Parts: sequence; C-alpha cells; structure tokens
Amino acid sequence: MLSIFRGSCTTAAIEAVALDVREVSDIVDALVDKSLVQVDASKNEPRYRLLEVVRDFAREQLASRDELRARHAMYYSGVVAAAKPPYFDLDDEVPNVRDALDWHLANEVGGAGRFIADLAPYWRARGAVNEARAWIRRALEILKPGGSDRAFLLRLAATFATLQDALAESLAFSEEALSIYRAAGDRAGIAHAVFRIAEAKHRQGRIPEAEALYREALDGFIAAGDARGEMLCLGNLGGLAFERRDFHRASELLGDAISRAASLGEERIEGDFSIAMGWVALRLDDLDRARSLFEKTLAQKAAARDRYGECSARHGLGTVALMESNDAEALEQFVAVLNMARELELTDHIVRALHGIAAVRGHAGNVEAAVNLLGLADRLSVERGHELRNNVAYEVANQLLEAALPEPRLSQLRDEGSCLQLDDLTTDQLLRGR
Repeated sequence: MLSIFRGSCTTAAIEAVALDVREVSDIVDALVDKSLVQVDASKNEPRYRLLEVVRDFAREQLASRDELRARHAMYYSGVVAAAKPPYFDLDDEVPNVRDALDWHLANEVGGAGRFIADLAPYWRARGAVNEARAWIRRALEILKPGGSDRAFLLRLAATFATLQDALAESLAFSEEALSIYRAAGDRAGIAHAVFRIAEAKHRQGRIPEAEALYREALDGFIAAGDARGEMLCLGNLGGLAFERRDFHRASELLGDAISRAASLGEERIEGDFSIAMGWVALRLDDLDRARSLFEKTLAQKAAARDRYGECSARHGLGTVALMESNDAEALEQFVAVLNMARELELTDHIVRALHGIAAVRGHAGNVEAAVNLLGLADRLSVERGHELRNNVAYEVANQLLEAALPEPRLSQLRDEGSCLQLDDLTTDQLLRGR
C-alpha cells in the first residue's frame, strides 16, 4: 500500500489511503525496523519514504492499485484545498500532489479544475510558472469549449503566461475567457477577464489601453463587491501612474492598495505593491526609503519562499546600490536576479538584470561588453513582445555608453550583442566582468 505514494508521506496520509488497514502505525514501524522504509523525523511530524527499489516491486504486485490511487488523489486534493499561505506544508507534498493531479486529469476533469485552482497560489508563490502553465495547458486540452470551469482556467493560463511575458498567448487566453463570460452575462467574470487583458497590454507598453481596461475592470469589481479585485486594480493603476512619471499619484494609489491588501490578509500582494512603492521612492530620490522598502520586502519574500517576489526585490536593491555608486553590491544583486530569472524563465527580470549588469560594466569602463549586453537584452525583449519602460538601470547604462562611444560603434556592438546566447553567460564571467 505504501507504494502508492510518491516521495515521502505522513502517518495521516497513510491512514487516509489505507482505510481498511488496522494498526497502520505498527505496520509502518515494523517496516522501518526492517529498513524497508526510511523515516525523516526532522519535520514537524515524521515523514516516511519507501525505498525506490522496494516501491517499484510493490507497485507491480499491488492488486487494488486503482482504488488506492483514487483515495490518494482525493486525500491530496483535500490537503491542497486546506493549505494556507505561506504554504510550507505543501513543499514536502509536491511529488504526491503531482501524482494526485495526474489522476484527476485522467479520471475526473471537474476535480482537476478545482485542484488546479487551489494549487495556483502555491505555484505563484514558489515561482513555479513553467509547472503551472504545463498543468493548465493539459487541463484546457481536455475541457470542452465554453463553460465557467474553462473560463476560470483560461484566466489562470493568462496570469502565468503574463509572468513569463508570453503576452500574445496571455491575450488569447483572456479574450476567450471574456467571450465565455459575456455569453453567460457573468459580470464578475467579465471584470476578471478584462483585468487580465489590461495586465498583458500594460506589459506591452500600451499604457492608454491598459488604463482604460483597468478602470473598466475596477467598475466591474466594485459592482460585484470584489474587494480583492478592487485592490489589484488600484495597485496596477498606481503602476501606470509610475509609468507616466506621475510619482506622487503613484504613491497615493499604491499606498491605498497596500492598505487594502493588508486588511484582506494578502501578504504576498502587499509585498508586491511595497516593491512598487520602493521604485516610487527611488524616483523621488529618497534612496534610504527605497532601500528600506526593498530590504524589508526581500526578507519577507525570502522567508515565504516567494522566489518571484525575491527576484523583484533584489532587482530593486541592485538599482539602489547602482544609484549609490556601490557597484560591487549592485553587480552581486543583478547577477543573482539574472540567475533566478533564467531558472524561472522570467523575461522581464532577465532583461532588467542585463541592463543593471551593463550599467555596472559601464561604470567600470568595460564599455564594449556593456553594449553587447544591451544588445542581448534588446533581442530578448523583441522576441517576447515586451516593451522596455521606466528602467533606471537602462537609463544609467545608456547615458554612460552614449557618452563613451560614437553612434556607429554603439550600433555595431548592440548588433553583435543581439547574437549572444544567455547560456554563454556564466556567473563567474558576469561577476568578474569578463
């Protein structure tokens, strides 16, 4: 029976799956004594793992495998549904959760949709964007066109696609969801779909369109009594004010959104908007406040294992260090952002980290290598349909490099840089400036 689990599991999980087995703990203890089962007592509650070679053999002999897999899937769907931020309890359950979700997709599509909806906050918190997109894609391939379940998954698909700057895909998902909601007369659903469209257009730099759509979504959320949706719209409208360099208005909107997020218990989103407020402080030349906001949020994001948020906060700290002429700290932070963003496939953060590293190299007089990095960043932005906006490090790098080289040489070096591959840039090379 233990062979039905992937990785490790708790006694509670074993008891839930083995409904017809008495004295489960005694049986498990006996297997531990025989060294067939390993136990990890370092967690809040012991976790048991069947040796892989034993597990494979036992699976082949298992007579009631289908029934046990169903129980296993139902148990772990309940575990995920009950999980609360910061989701530490789910980290050890990932192998079993994946197995359970796989069962749902093969046997109960409706349950799979709910499972994915419950898992989405965890994936977002851990920066598991690729995994989220893969599971959602599988579910969408199974779900028939139309219907609220499909529309909800389309919204999730759009959210995760936007995080990786797959903006054309994001818009297609959101527009399909919008058509479903409009056909059903679902005003709340319409507001959510419009908000996702606004996010993608925001990333594309289509600021007037994005603002109109955010305001349309805001009206819809107010009508539906959706306080979370209102909070998200206000925060993103603050981001648009920042893009227009109306920094005082941005501060007002973001401050409102941060207060709302705190009152709703949305710690992750409160941190995200605090990072945005750090950028406002930086643009208002309040570097001390900017550093304080970025450092505080980095500590919170790291403690919550929010890797996407950690990436954003480190980028902010790198930029503050750059403005303080602390090139060693700036380089360390930008390289950390680049490595994390490469792993998570976050194009926006990759591009911004390259700009930061280029600015540091420009300060050090390594001008040609700096321009090459800008060329690589240009290419990556074009490939994803992402428009560069309001990036301090880019402005610093561009100003330095335009003063150092004549235009024909700058263009030549940027073209050469556009042929570079990210995989060719090692951490050692970047830190040493080679």
